[in-house]
Amino acid sequence: MRGKDAQLEPRVLVAAVTGSAKVSRGAWAKGHYGLMPLPDLVDAGKMWVARLDDIGKALTTDLTAGTRLACLAPFGVNLLQQRFIWRLTRHEVPTYQLQEASAHVFEEADLLEEWNDTVCSAGVPPDEAAALFEGFVRADRGDGKTLQDDLRDPQRRSAVRIACRDEARGVAAIHLSGD
Repeated sequence: MRGKDAQLEPRVLVAAVTGSAKVSRGAWAKGHYGLMPLPDLVDAGKMWVARLDDIGKALTTDLTAGTRLACLAPFGVNLLQQRFIWRLTRHEVPTYQLQEASAHVFEEADLLEEWNDTVCSAGVPPDEAAALFEGFVRADRGDGKTLQDDLRDPQRRSAVRIACRDEARGVAAIHLSGD
């Protein structure tokens, strides 16, 4: 959801979330194609669903972490994508294939969160910390490749994690020292 210079996109795609009658586990595979179940979202006694036919764009500024009720884990994102593809095509893509396609994106999001935890704790504002992260992972390392490119290769991800953690600690130390 970040574009040029690590700026959040002004609008992101969202689906309406509403309460729903309980639906048995097996019934989801045979119907209700326009709904994505969100069990235990807020209240364990109530069923919540994302309405896949009621989608649109929301202002990113309205989706700040302080007002968000939930955030899907990677498996939840994969299930949502699977359900949306099913809604549009009636083709069931296995979630492991969606995971393989998106693992580098999830890894980058995790690295950004970890980076922000380190760098922001040294007093760097979140927007500036995110921009520093984006600049670091998108920088050409001299071989025409970036750390962001390396995230696409599962064999290289641990080296990217190490590089990002080292750089974040360095950025935090510099900020704390006032240089």
